[in-house]
Amino acid sequence: MSETGSLLMQQEWRVIDQSSVGPQFPALESFAMDDTLCASVGSGNSVAVARAWVHHRTVVMGIQDTKLPFLKKGLGHLEEHGFQAIVRNSGGLAVVLDEGVLNLSLIFPENEQKIEINRGYDAMWELVQLMFADFPVKMEAREIVGSYCPGSYDLSINGQKFAGISQRRIRNGVAVQIYLCVNGSGAERASLVKGF
Repeated sequence: MSETGSLLMQQEWRVIDQSSVGPQFPALESFAMDDTLCASVGSGNSVAVARAWVHHRTVVMGIQDTKLPFLKKGLGHLEEHGFQAIVRNSGGLAVVLDEGVLNLSLIFPENEQKIEINRGYDAMWELVQLMFADFPVKMEAREIVGSYCPGSYDLSINGQKFAGISQRRIRNGVAVQIYLCVNGSGAERASLVKGF
């Protein structure tokens, strides 16, 4: 069994599906929930967690985005387009959440052995490959230069980014989060962020 495979092969999983309640709760609560679950899993009070969530018309900024010189003007731009903005505490730059973006969180305990950063990314990459095993295209995990919120674990098909992965670590818990562009236009989402 590969090291990555062992992360997905937990003895037990707690599955939380919040993919249909997006309009009922703010996106900031999803990040708070992952932090709470991370602490709970890390302390041994919960088994590993897989959580699905969707939010509507929200731009999730990274901490670096808050240091932009025209932040207030950028927030106004998003508001004019009917989007709210929040700041997440995991890595990366701004991403757009809407009804066409599925977010998944995998939350693992860091027991005696620390989980290397790449190993967390690899676990999510492996899950996505399993999810799309019947889809006859070649997916890659590599940085897509020029994409919004670029990272070394951008997931792409034919050079077109459709997903990005980030991580957050709290109290012996590791939350690996991915946004998957399931439908809609990635170019339109990128244009909104570029206008920001």
